[in-house]
Amino acid sequence: MSLEQSIADLQTQAGLLLDLPQTIANTAQNQITAVGGAYQNHIDTLSTTFFVDADTGDDNGAGTDASPFKTLQRAIDLTPAGGSCVIWLKSDYYVDEVVRIINRFVAIKGIFEASTDYPKLTFERFSHDFGATTHRAIKNFRMGRGGSLVLFRLEIVIPPLEDPWVSFPSSGFNQVVMSTNGDDVVHVQTTLFLCKVNRPASPFCAFFYGPELNSFYIIAVTENDQPMLGHWLSTVTSPAGTDPGTLPGAHTNLGLV
Repeated sequence: MSLEQSIADLQTQAGLLLDLPQTIANTAQNQITAVGGAYQNHIDTLSTTFFVDADTGDDNGAGTDASPFKTLQRAIDLTPAGGSCVIWLKSDYYVDEVVRIINRFVAIKGIFEASTDYPKLTFERFSHDFGATTHRAIKNFRMGRGGSLVLFRLEIVIPPLEDPWVSFPSSGFNQVVMSTNGDDVVHVQTTLFLCKVNRPASPFCAFFYGPELNSFYIIAVTENDQPMLGHWLSTVTSPAGTDPGTLPGAHTNLGLV
């Protein structure tokens, strides 16, 4: 190899060495961009928005405003674990199956025609046997593993306690919103905001299970028909009401619950 060729080779290698830091930087930046894009795509999939219409919806639809789902559970099931879901409810809704919220943040918001016309949530009553005794319960919202539920601008109708249900003792599943050890409870949270709650003179059930396993927020809620005193929580039953400041996890602008 000639001296001239050796010098040319050395110059080429020197040039490559000089370019090496920029090459490394470019490669690292490309990898950072790819990882950041994949992370953002993952974050985007964790947040979902669906529409539900119990009257005209179809669970095989797209869950959009134009093609809503029929059931709340369909929207929840399509939300990734650990993710959040906003469900716009376009109709009154009859809860005839347990709605499970496990390790998801779910906000159910009413779409209404007028400021005072909220979609109604009503609940199916049923009986089940514990040993030789028949108990009463309702199909409800059942939460676990850090599940969170927000109910916003909905009218929640607690069913009445009447024949034949009055002859059955209340079961442990007899609340509108509850958490269960069977769902591996870590901590669950429920918020009622700008809702109406219709409580008959003889209510079928309490609203919340607890307060042992819940944080609950009751904000700007209208109590229709009968006051909810002694009926918000399954274990806090004084008809005169209880100071929420004495209850763990209670957050409300109500003076008594």
